[in-house]
Amino acid sequence: MTPWRYATIWGGASLLSVYLQAMEDLLKMEDLQWDFIINLSESDFPIKTNAQLVKFLGHYRQNNFLKSHGRDESSHKGATQWNIYLNIYMTIATVKILSTDSPIYKKQGLDRTFIECDNHMWRIGDRKLPEGIVYDGGSDWFALNREYCQYLLTANNTMVNGLKEMFKYSLLPAESFFHLVLVNSEHCETLIDNNLHITNWKRKLGCQCQYKHIVDWCGCSPNVFKPEDFYKVKNSRPVYFSRKFEPVVSLAVINQVDTYLYNAYPMGTPGMNTYFQSIYHEEDTLTVASDGEMTTYRAFLRVLKETVNLNEQ
Repeated sequence: MTPWRYATIWGGASLLSVYLQAMEDLLKMEDLQWDFIINLSESDFPIKTNAQLVKFLGHYRQNNFLKSHGRDESSHKGATQWNIYLNIYMTIATVKILSTDSPIYKKQGLDRTFIECDNHMWRIGDRKLPEGIVYDGGSDWFALNREYCQYLLTANNTMVNGLKEMFKYSLLPAESFFHLVLVNSEHCETLIDNNLHITNWKRKLGCQCQYKHIVDWCGCSPNVFKPEDFYKVKNSRPVYFSRKFEPVVSLAVINQVDTYLYNAYPMGTPGMNTYFQSIYHEEDTLTVASDGEMTTYRAFLRVLKETVNLNEQ
């Protein structure tokens, strides 16, 4: 638990401040020996045991785990290819580094200037991205080692300082900042193209324009796991977390994962059919519904609609 609070929003620049402040706090704790920082959300759930995760990371203390979405952009002007030896698979993993012309960056709004104010990300105009650096980006879920975290906080050079300033006015900063600094620094060879996560995307279902109430942009979130998606969890790949899990949508699949990891719980175990839902704290100043509250609201409407339809039949 941190002694400070940040009221972050989806896609907000303040999220990067949270990560950097947390890294700084952990590095100051001289009595705490740690090797990695792994970011998780309330909708993440472990799909392997803690012992398995510790054993795996123990073999890769010198590496940083980030997932790139630049792999399909080699046909665009200025894109270059970066080969990384990936010990996990004992093969060469090819990552295509994006150019500033990439449509993915335009889709993410990296070429736009945003201001976070009054719990909203306001788009205020276009901008030209810096030249002379390699561009990369991807998932905002990561596992960063201690040495790289130290570099992020103490490096006093034009590149790091300039990117920190740029990302104060950027949408979805965690999806690019850590990638960009890493591939443009002396730590570039430590990258492994894996964020240790399985994300339940169902692209064929499409993606509605979400989060318009908090950002001047169209956002998209993965689908919530349900029992029929459980097969995705049972795999031998080096992934240790999965998302999204929402007990208000399906508590059954969470119990499935628990049983898969730790065997079946005794009948009547508290919590098998209940869960805690935190929706308010007196120190929070958020004036719009949070993502969790909106999920609860939509789930309630969906169940209500199904109930009405059944009664009509």
